[in-house]
Amino acid sequence: MIGTTQFTMQPNTHTSFVFTDKWPFTAGKQGTVSFDCSDTFGPNAFGLAVLGLRFTATGAFTSVAAFTKWTLD
Repeated sequence: MIGTTQFTMQPNTHTSFVFTDKWPFTAGKQGTVSFDCSDTFGPNAFGLAVLGLRFTATGAFTSVAAFTKWTLD
């Protein structure tokens, strides 16, 4: 793990960002990112939908698959 941070979103909102702009310590790194949702808004708390895009220096891009976190225990 290279770092952790938190941010808050209200239900039914949207955000977008360049990952290294929001978390500069990830620049030049490869790996997996984990987002967790907490139930701070009560029993009708929201889920999370993501779309990852990976860009090359020349502007070509592809989508990055999202997956559900699981453990072996």
